[in-house]
Amino acid sequence: MEIMVEDDQLSLAIGRKGQNVRLAAQLTGWRIDILSKSKLQKRTADAIFNLQHMEGVNETLAQAIYQAGYMNVRQVAEAPIENLAKVPGYEDQEAAAKLKERAAAVIEKAGDMLAGPTVQDDGKGSFSASPVVKDAKALAEERLREMMKQAGETSRTQGSEDGQGEKGREEK
Repeated sequence: MEIMVEDDQLSLAIGRKGQNVRLAAQLTGWRIDILSKSKLQKRTADAIFNLQHMEGVNETLAQAIYQAGYMNVRQVAEAPIENLAKVPGYEDQEAAAKLKERAAAVIEKAGDMLAGPTVQDDGKGSFSASPVVKDAKALAEERLREMMKQAGETSRTQGSEDGQGEKGREEK
């Protein structure tokens, strides 16, 4: 369950070291996520923007899809047609099937970048990011290593150009 609170009430809702939210979760038996109003608004805007990448989906239709519980194109592509037929504007099976096809086309065309992140729950309270997120992290780490290596080579080169290698700097 997600609970939205005003930005200035977020720390109070969570409690010291998460005490309030943990207690609420224990009492209800539900998993509780507390979001600030601004974070929820940003997430909503991002989801609606993402959903508009499907052909024929304007902002109004994207809002209807989002309010039906679909946060990204992947969820639409994987949803049963019967469920998509409950979205206002896609009430008949044919319109819902076309929406699903359009979502699949976006995923095929743009890959996972527009499909939205996925997070898998391992049932133990831990979550793992999608392969796209893991690949992006690995790519960023690789780029960082390359930049650090280049920076190290540049500083060594500059030191030797000054006539001072590593020894010259150590003696000063």
